[in-house]
Amino acid sequence: MAATIGIEFDQKAASALMKAVHRDAKHTGGTLGKSLGWAGKNICSSLGALTPKGKQKLRKVITNPDERWKRDNRMARFGVMRLLQDKPAKFLPIKGTGEYGAKIRFKSKTTGEMLTRTPDGKVHRLAIEIGKGPDKVPGIMQSKKRIIGKRGMAKRSWKLLQMRMGHGGYIVYEGVPNIGDVTLRNMTTDPTITIINRISYMMKIIKGGSGALNSAMVSAEKGMVYQIENNIRKIMKTT
Repeated sequence: MAATIGIEFDQKAASALMKAVHRDAKHTGGTLGKSLGWAGKNICSSLGALTPKGKQKLRKVITNPDERWKRDNRMARFGVMRLLQDKPAKFLPIKGTGEYGAKIRFKSKTTGEMLTRTPDGKVHRLAIEIGKGPDKVPGIMQSKKRIIGKRGMAKRSWKLLQMRMGHGGYIVYEGVPNIGDVTLRNMTTDPTITIINRISYMMKIIKGGSGALNSAMVSAEKGMVYQIENNIRKIMKTT
């Protein structure tokens, strides 16, 4: 069984798992492919348990890293950073909240006050001091851009892969295409199952890092052995 998440597994752990697979097929009278699928489900379940769900519900508001906002009054002063699959984090500006965006900010030559001019040409006194933080700017902290829409995708991906173990196929999460897939080959004669998780930041968050797959295999093997022993005891009681 191959599991591709950017790490290599220990041969000893893999061998122990395969012994459990063969033992299950022998005692249940089922196919080796079916037992291998059970092992795959257990591995995905173990990896899911090792993958934390994002705790942060809202993105942190930061100052625009592009310092041109200090000179160009049309640029947003505040925004959030958004992580994108296989791409660098992107700054998303939060606009239209009084001191930038649709309004033009300028300093009065006579009074020195900060003023804004709206597209219709009207001039208003700026109620927000430029030196104040984002929590002092109406609308900033309530922006919908702060909401992390795909929170929990990494943890959920293992459950979705587990559900594909019977027939194979790729998985989709909230519109994000093909974040992983399961491929089944020769399930009746010489079965092979390939599990691929394409979430690029998985190894940064999964507990155990590069040793996570070994831990998952050990947990899967122990779980299978425990269940096999229970099944054998049940069979012996009925014979």
